[in-house]
Amino acid sequence: MELPRQGDMNHRCSCPLGADGIFCKHCVAVGLAWLADSSGVKSSGGAQAPQASVTMQDLRAYLERQEKAVLLQIILDRTMQETGWREQLLMKVASHRPQGPDLGTFRSAIENAIATDGFVECRDVWDYTQGIEAILDSVAELLDAGHGSAVIELCEYTN
Repeated sequence: MELPRQGDMNHRCSCPLGADGIFCKHCVAVGLAWLADSSGVKSSGGAQAPQASVTMQDLRAYLERQEKAVLLQIILDRTMQETGWREQLLMKVASHRPQGPDLGTFRSAIENAIATDGFVECRDVWDYTQGIEAILDSVAELLDAGHGSAVIELCEYTN
């Protein structure tokens, strides 16, 4: 994907028009909301919306001060809430086993990522494709780590 130049507008939407690259009504609505917010328009409560002042550097510094057990709990909590993130971490573990990659974990992740019940709602297409892309990235990491035969086996499994 090409990054926009300074002053150019970039857009993306998962609706059928947006998927075809058309600047749809959803993008218009987001643009109007952004313009209203950035021009100092007050929210319905009469007060200006507060601006976040905590940065990613602040977050990094906070995380660096935490004990290992606290960080581990943060990660485990997120894995229990987000299936896609859990699948990614499980594939990382499966690809770094001393006896070689656990392809059963990869097969399970593939099955979970492509399961649709025959239809994907328009609003869910982006998440669906992101899940498949995460699988492909993990399989590419296997290939980069020298597990070509495992990658071939997984590719054959998907047929």
